[in-house]
Amino acid sequence: MVKDDRKEIAELYKKLAEATKEVGNLSVQNADYSQIVGELSNKLKKYENKYGAVFTKGSSNKTE
Repeated sequence: MVKDDRKEIAELYKKLAEATKEVGNLSVQNADYSQIVGELSNKLKKYENKYGAVFTKGSSNKTE
């Protein structure tokens, strides 16, 4: 019984380590995407300052 418990604990630690690595990777990925969004937002603001609003309410070209 004790061997089974130790084996289960070892497996859980392994899963925890994998999950921790995944969270770290996702945090880095999130930071990368946040930087990209920030850069694109700045570019959009510069464009709007130069040429006017790009996205306005009701400017969609949906065909319904």
